[in-house]
Amino acid sequence: MKLGEKIVIVGSCGSGKTTLSNRLSEISGIEVIHLDRIYWQADWISISEDAFRNEQIKLLRKARWIVDGNYASSFELRLTKADTVIFLDYNRYICIWRVLKRWMKFRDRLRPDVADGCYEKMEWDFLKYIWRFPKDTRPLMLDILDKYENLNKIILKNTQETNRMIETLENRLG
Repeated sequence: MKLGEKIVIVGSCGSGKTTLSNRLSEISGIEVIHLDRIYWQADWISISEDAFRNEQIKLLRKARWIVDGNYASSFELRLTKADTVIFLDYNRYICIWRVLKRWMKFRDRLRPDVADGCYEKMEWDFLKYIWRFPKDTRPLMLDILDKYENLNKIILKNTQETNRMIETLENRLG
C-alpha cells in the first residue's frame, strides 16, 4: 500500500476521519490540518468561504500534510494538491452510532479537533445529513474522485479495513 505525503481524508461524519488523521500523523510524522478548526469560530460561527479557501491555499503550500474534512466547496482545491485520498465509505448506522457516542463523550465540552468555543451539540439536521450521506453526498464525491486519475485513491469500507491499513503502515514505517 502506497501512502503519499499530501493526504486528504474524507467520509461521512462519524466515519473516523479525525481518528484516522491523528493516527496516520503519529505513524508518519505528517502534520494534520483539521478543516473544522479552520472553518468554525466560537459558537459554531463559520468564517467566510473566501477566508476558508485562502487559509487552505496557504496551508496546502506545505510539503507534507494530512487534511481531515469534507467541505464540498473546496474539495477539488485539496484534490489538486494531494497525492492520496482516503475515503472512509462506512455504513450509515456505524457513523450515526459514533456521532452519538462522540456527543455523549464531549457533550458541553470542547473536542480537540474543533475551534475553541465550539461545544459539542446534537441537531436533527446533522443526523439527517449523516443518514442521507450514502445517497446524497457519496455519489458526488465518487464522481469528483473519478476525475483525478493520477490520485492514489484508497476506499475503506469498515473499521477492519482501516485497522489493516494502519497495521500495514506501522509495519512498513515502524
